[in-house]
Amino acid sequence: MDDHHNDLAINRPLLYGIIGVVLVLIVLLYMADLFTPVTDDVVSGRTPSVQSTDLQELHVRENEELTTYKLLDSTTGTYRIPIDSAIELLVEESNQ
Repeated sequence: MDDHHNDLAINRPLLYGIIGVVLVLIVLLYMADLFTPVTDDVVSGRTPSVQSTDLQELHVRENEELTTYKLLDSTTGTYRIPIDSAIELLVEESNQ
């Protein structure tokens, strides 16, 4: 009877280990399934088909700031120039 008790004592940690591994695998599989749709959208480059009006207005403002000239401060003569022009000027300055 004493040998039977020792077998149970040895098998109990093994049983708990197996149960723990199974639970971890279940959680990992659930998390992988939970994040798969987001990953697929990011990888495929898909964007939401419906954008809010605030987001559309933000894109219009950003595009205007990146592509137009504007006098920012007349006393210091500070202007905003399109990003493409700014890049060209930086390239020219670095080549000199």
